[in-house]
Amino acid sequence: MCQLIPQPLVICGPSGTGKSTLLKSLFAKYPDAFGFSVSHTTRSPRAGEVDGREYHFTTKEDFMTRVEREEFLEWAQFGGNWTPPLNPVFLFLAPPSIAHLKSRLRGRGTETDDSMGKRLAAAKAEIEHAISGAHDLVIVNDDLERAGRMLEAVAIGAPGWEEVGDELPALDVTELVL
Repeated sequence: MCQLIPQPLVICGPSGTGKSTLLKSLFAKYPDAFGFSVSHTTRSPRAGEVDGREYHFTTKEDFMTRVEREEFLEWAQFGGNWTPPLNPVFLFLAPPSIAHLKSRLRGRGTETDDSMGKRLAAAKAEIEHAISGAHDLVIVNDDLERAGRMLEAVAIGAPGWEEVGDELPALDVTELVL
């Protein structure tokens, strides 16, 4: 018998590693157990995105006012700060290679050269943070079904979930340039 892990599960990883795809699959399988928090963002909506569904789209001024009022559990500008009493499990979703990550981002067809550069810079910082050993678990998304099974085992607290995970691949962050 499985039971949900008692603490929050925080899934981190660069844009393009499959976080949204894996989470949508998990939520579809366990609709009464999991949900997706709707974050606030100051960026403009992409085609098909709806305010309040994918994100709460807001102004920078409103966002910073909410930060000052401590209305957010966490917030980030290429890095987040968490309140320690939550004791979350941090899971890093890693790309199998830098080339794969770049290909996924380019394949979206939504990135300008400027936004691609920013995403790659953010990916570099996130991967460097992961290399430091900051996460409790790592899943390398080199196979969507395998990564999904591993994520599910962790999320539902399957026996031995603490032992799930991969070694972080040798990712050369110097390749994270346009």
